[in-house]
Amino acid sequence: MTDAMFRYGGGWNPRPLTKKEIEKMKKIMKKVPIIKARNDIYHEQEEKKADNEFENRLKELEQ
Repeated sequence: MTDAMFRYGGGWNPRPLTKKEIEKMKKIMKKVPIIKARNDIYHEQEEKKADNEFENRLKELEQ
């Protein structure tokens, strides 16, 4: 009876990574700093653009 209560289909059996999978992961991880730098540059440009637009709208309202 206890076997029926705790029986479940399929188990969680981790398998070891292949050399090809490990190399692929390493290649992707090497790109992370480059992607982060590009992301930071993009967000700085967007922030400057938004600040400039905000300042221009304030100037228009003051006039």
